[in-house]
Amino acid sequence: MATTGNRESNIDKLLARGFASHLSPEELIRSGDPNQRVVVVTCMDTRINPYRILNLAEGEVHLLRNAGGVITNDIIRSILISQRLLNTQEVLVVQHTKCGMATFEGEQFKDEIELETHQRPNFDMCTFKNVYDNVEASLRSLRDNPFLTRTTHIRGYVYDVDEDRLTEVVVDP
Repeated sequence: MATTGNRESNIDKLLARGFASHLSPEELIRSGDPNQRVVVVTCMDTRINPYRILNLAEGEVHLLRNAGGVITNDIIRSILISQRLLNTQEVLVVQHTKCGMATFEGEQFKDEIELETHQRPNFDMCTFKNVYDNVEASLRSLRDNPFLTRTTHIRGYVYDVDEDRLTEVVVDP
């Protein structure tokens, strides 16, 4: 594992900013249940600000992020916990144009990691070529999942990073 020695890390710099609570005492005692009953799955790309794009306030949704905003076993695990323990019912998938996950091949990436570390990752890199097709596949995966029995609505969108707009991806039943 890489270490930074005595050099101050960026994490140290972030923590030095201090904790800025914007919550009133009433908000601090509220439950963790999102009041819109929605789980949003999106990409970790820094250009994606779901709070701005979806005009969200704190406490409205559960927000799950990963590279590509793809549906993985861990995303399913988190949705299950959100639905069964925190009363969410809907899932919104938001992926985006110019996603880095469409710029490389997963198996080739694994080859590079294996060459360097002498170990091959045993998980899917979840790369894709076309973001619209990937959102459609994500929606089908969620719809077909036998564990998501409490899901009432599943919708998917592509956020265009150049045009600053959302386009819905509709999947026939």
